[in-house]
Formats: sequence, structure tokens, C-alpha cells
Amino acid sequence: MGEISYSTYLIHNLVIAATILFIIQYNLFAFEIWMVPLSAIVLTYLLAFFMYRYIEQPGIKVGRGLARRFIRQSIHGASPVSADER
Repeated sequence: MGEISYSTYLIHNLVIAATILFIIQYNLFAFEIWMVPLSAIVLTYLLAFFMYRYIEQPGIKVGRGLARRFIRQSIHGASPVSADER
């Protein structure tokens, strides 16, 4: 669960707000009250998992690749400008 904690942090307020709006719009106040927080929690973690898997992990991979490239260029004294452009 620690891996998706940032995604959970980002999405939880949106899910809570959407759940409240859904309840108000469809007049579900008589709905089993325990189902509301339960559904919000389940939806939050599902969305957080997908955000982590399909947004955060690929972003981390791209960032690591860019960092390696930048470090390699600075170690070897290479300029980001190619020899043809000089």
C-alpha cells in the first residue's frame, strides 16, 4: 500500500466530493450509510492503483532515463548540442 500512497493522496478528495455529489444528485440519503464511506474507500484505492501503474511508474521510468542521460553527458563533458550544430 505504500507504493500507491501518493496517488491515494492525490485522488481521495476528488472521490469523496464525487461520492457526496452522487448521493445528493440521486437522493440516496436513505441508502445504507455504511456503504458510502466503504464505496469511497474502494474507489479511491482502485483509482490510486491505476494512477500509480499507468501514470506514476511510467513517469518515474522516463525521469530515470533523463537523469542517466544528463549525468552521462555531464561526466563525459559532452554538450547536448551535436557536433553538426557547432
